[in-house]
Amino acid sequence: MLGQQAGRVIDQSACVWRMNNAPTAGFETDVGTRTSVRVVSHTSVPLLQRKQQRYFGEANETVYVIWGPYRNMRRDGKGATYNELRKLARNYPHAKIYVTTEERMNYCDRVFKLETGKDRVTSGTYLSTGWFTLLLAMDVCHKIHIFGMINDTYCSNHWQVYTGQQDTKKFLIITTKLGVETSARNTPFMKMPSTAVTDLLPRRLSLPSGPSTTT
Repeated sequence: MLGQQAGRVIDQSACVWRMNNAPTAGFETDVGTRTSVRVVSHTSVPLLQRKQQRYFGEANETVYVIWGPYRNMRRDGKGATYNELRKLARNYPHAKIYVTTEERMNYCDRVFKLETGKDRVTSGTYLSTGWFTLLLAMDVCHKIHIFGMINDTYCSNHWQVYTGQQDTKKFLIITTKLGVETSARNTPFMKMPSTAVTDLLPRRLSLPSGPSTTT
């Protein structure tokens, strides 16, 4: 991304997705300033914790989606990452922090097997934040522009476009408060599917419609 001067193009997108703790400060010309959604690996949560006010401060409108294996995300008090996220949710009640569901993690494994013919677990494969981000974005967005994820030997323009059909189906959104289920409602396209994420606070997750950018 360095030297590409893609910041203006990225910021013009209706929804900008970023991964882990990818920075914008100091790199605005190349990567832009906006972050609508930030998908974060369980291993990167400590990096965000070191700069909590920047990432989770009240003025921050970013939606955070945290993914991780069951052993770290379990909600019986033994999930180390989930416990830390609960603390963040209490300290920053305005922060929009969501976690992937176990169903979503299993879905990502199934897609991996369909695409590669290999079982992720038995092959000893670990999926990346990029994998989870793009699968989630493909469920939410009807067009995706990807920046900075592949070497320019594969794409001389430094970005690729995925175009899918506009989906008019409705998803069942189930919000939870710190792991306790509260209510369900039907919401239109451009809302996160309930099988993908669950909230740490009782609120509806809604994203802007239109093309999205992933960096």
